[in-house]
Amino acid sequence: MKNKDLLVFFNIKGKLRERKLPMRLAYAIKLNYEKLKPYADAYNEQLLELKERYRQDDVSVGQTETDTELTELLNMDVACEIQTVPMTEFEKCDSGQFDSLTFEELEALGFMISPQE
Repeated sequence: MKNKDLLVFFNIKGKLRERKLPMRLAYAIKLNYEKLKPYADAYNEQLLELKERYRQDDVSVGQTETDTELTELLNMDVACEIQTVPMTEFEKCDSGQFDSLTFEELEALGFMISPQE
């Protein structure tokens, strides 16, 4: 998982709270949120430092360097043990018992699909 995937997950988390999801999937989302929160906080701190560092620099030079470093930060790997669930849990969302997930939500949760059932 990369920082950019982490951001997508955190941006979609609020929408997922409103959804009625299978218990195993909802629980995995909650656990992953708690496990990944320190990484998101570290990313945000680093992003603020990056913005602060280049705020006073020449705008054109600072923007190019900021873009390069921001891309590097977004592409850094996050080494965290993730709670995964089988694809069948995601498929339950298509039943009438639970809320369906949008493509955007499925894409954001893709890192949680276990490789084996």
